[in-house]
Amino acid sequence: MAKVLLFNFQEEQRRKKVKAVLFRLGIPSREVPPEEQNRRIGELAGMPAEMLETVSRPGEHTEPLRHHGGQEKRDPGETEPAAELHSPEAVPADQAAYCLPQEEIGKEQAPFQEEMIVMLGLNARQFHGFLDGIRTAGVRVPLKAMATEQNIAWTARELHRELAAEHAAMNQ
Repeated sequence: MAKVLLFNFQEEQRRKKVKAVLFRLGIPSREVPPEEQNRRIGELAGMPAEMLETVSRPGEHTEPLRHHGGQEKRDPGETEPAAELHSPEAVPADQAAYCLPQEEIGKEQAPFQEEMIVMLGLNARQFHGFLDGIRTAGVRVPLKAMATEQNIAWTARELHRELAAEHAAMNQ
């Protein structure tokens, strides 16, 4: 089922423009309040918690999987033992910005303030229609993501941290 999660759309005109595009496309949305930023993306979208238990968290590296004829197979040479990658020293330098420092794990933090959009289950028509629609409406939101098997169990705060780091790296 398609759904779009909206974070921190405080300016009424911007929020109305985004919601109008979603309405025209028939995509339901949910405005996520700041106090729910510690909840997982899947939970915020209405997925049962037990479906999210086997998904990795930011900083946890899982073996890449490829789907072939309904079976999952590991690509040769792409796996790394996850246990060796949990410490910041073991993370490749180009990925260090995406890992949460040890002292931050489990620590309560202030809610993020930037607008963020998370899209779940959109087909190609909905995805392109939504992005084209908000661009035409003049709404620029740098922090956007599609929910994936990898990030569906991350908290909104974890996903925000990842997107903000990627955005900063791309704009250097």
